[in-house]
Amino acid sequence: MDVLSVPLLKYPNTPGIWTKELVEAWKPIVDAVHQKGGIFFCQLRHVGRVSTFGFQPNGKALISSTNKGVTPGLDGQDWSSPRPLRTEEIPQIGNDFRLAAPNAIEAGFDG
Repeated sequence: MDVLSVPLLKYPNTPGIWTKELVEAWKPIVDAVHQKGGIFFCQLRHVGRVSTFGFQPNGKALISSTNKGVTPGLDGQDWSSPRPLRTEEIPQIGNDFRLAAPNAIEAGFDG
């Protein structure tokens, strides 16, 4: 399966590594880079306010560090307004990264 064709919940056309299916999809890509002598890093990030309600689970508001949205029309997209992350939600965001890091290692990324 093409990693970029996997339905995403956060932001369009942003590859992910939060499921075992995504880990398996990355493995042949990482292997191909290694076979050519390359080193491959997986950047773990949270897209924050750069998303729309349509990409969020159940159309919920996206979360960010602020309620200020992205400039309207940027990249031809009408971005949804985010809501600030609540204190009690911080552990879940941390957990997302704790899940992604070993997944990147399992997929074979170098860092």
